Amino acid sequence: MIKEGLIYAEYARGVSRGRWRELHEKRRKGRRRGVGSRRGSKYARLDPKEAWVNKVRALRRYLNSLKRRGLIDARTWRELYLQVKGGRFDSVASLRTYLISNNLLKQQR
Repeated sequence: MIKEGLIYAEYARGVSRGRWRELHEKRRKGRRRGVGSRRGSKYARLDPKEAWVNKVRALRRYLNSLKRRGLIDARTWRELYLQVKGGRFDSVASLRTYLISNNLLKQQR
């Protein structure tokens, strides 16, 4: 009967994604992302890779400023640069503590 065109088979109804699309579009524009809509801490919402990149960039900026100001020599800079890459330091503060405790900083003029 289907071949003859007397009857036709209906598709099974799925779950509509229309509401999701509408909400997703608003969120792409930055709506519905205020403080009251957030679940989870600041760091739970932060992409781990993005956090890593921000941290490494800050550490490298600090190292470069030390080298430019002549507070560390090229060899020390290279060693510390590789340690930063290897994830040895948690923050700029921890790098600073390491430098002070190991007497790696030359005295400022």
